[in-house]
Amino acid sequence: MAKPIEVVKCGSVRALLWANSKVIDGQLVQIFSVTLKKIYKEGDQWKSTKSFGIEDLPKIAFAVTEIYKSLRVEIKDFVEDLDHESSNDLLGDDIEK
Repeated sequence: MAKPIEVVKCGSVRALLWANSKVIDGQLVQIFSVTLKKIYKEGDQWKSTKSFGIEDLPKIAFAVTEIYKSLRVEIKDFVEDLDHESSNDLLGDDIEK
């Protein structure tokens, strides 16, 4: 079973970030998705639900905001790495002397 690449917890709320690879127009791309769940204990067993109460809404907002920020940082770092590689190509750093 696949595992999420990140889990953000806020109280009983969990936001899970998933990454799936897919080929689009001959290129391998990553597609991200988020699932939400709330955990609770019933007797001695832990259970989860996809149903939330009004008091869970701020927790959901926090969790998904943290996931979003994480994705933005990851994508920004990736783009900066690409830009750095492109700059080196333009400067001729890859040319043997």
